Amino acid sequence: MRPRQGMRYSGYAMNFNDRISAADYDRRLSAEGYPGGLVDYIERELDGCGSVIDVGAGTGFFAIPLAARGYTIDAVEPSMYMLEILQSKIDAATAPKIRLNNRTWEDWEGEKRDALICLHALYPMRDPRAAIEKMTRYADRRIILVRSDEGSRNLSGLLREMTGKIRDGGPFIELIRKALAGLDMPYSEEIVEQRRTSVFYDLDGEARYYCGHLGLKEDRLEWIRGIIERNTVRREGRFEFEGLYRDFMVTF
Repeated sequence: MRPRQGMRYSGYAMNFNDRISAADYDRRLSAEGYPGGLVDYIERELDGCGSVIDVGAGTGFFAIPLAARGYTIDAVEPSMYMLEILQSKIDAATAPKIRLNNRTWEDWEGEKRDALICLHALYPMRDPRAAIEKMTRYADRRIILVRSDEGSRNLSGLLREMTGKIRDGGPFIELIRKALAGLDMPYSEEIVEQRRTSVFYDLDGEARYYCGHLGLKEDRLEWIRGIIERNTVRREGRFEFEGLYRDFMVTF
């Protein structure tokens, strides 16, 4: 099994090949209310399907709820620590519905399924075009989701803007379009937009996280803390930030 590479999308590496990083990923996305209504959007596209390959299943943000709704899931995830968290979320009802595969998508081999989802998981792949071509061979319906930063407003994006660590999902959107055009594959695309509220309790811890996350030096800690404090609402001992998230969804 080849380990998952650092996530190149944002201009910095997110290494999920250690237990702490995997747990932090799961905790933070949960605090953001992820995946929110995205599960309903995906299920709409899965209408009529029964078996699904979840490429880059992570800690189970889609595999678990889809299994609970009756889908049989092949969860393909290269990080053993992410899979450990996913496994901890499986209960008696979902256990018969989920198969765990500790592999990269490039190295995975298995049976063809009704559908395939690759949701915010294309970014670290060595050759995204080859990965998309492989998707067409393993399922009759494929769904890819990548971030559309244009028009989004969330705490991470705000801090990136103010620190010059701008993230641009455009290249991945164009890559998907070009790959599918090269395969002469018909597809549909849409922007999925939703509001989610991020909740956290430790302002200092949040500031330390973003300093590390954005590759900033310790001397920027108080500055980052101030930005977060000014842009969040304090309510009953917790901090809240209502974010607008936009994702590019392509079905082919």
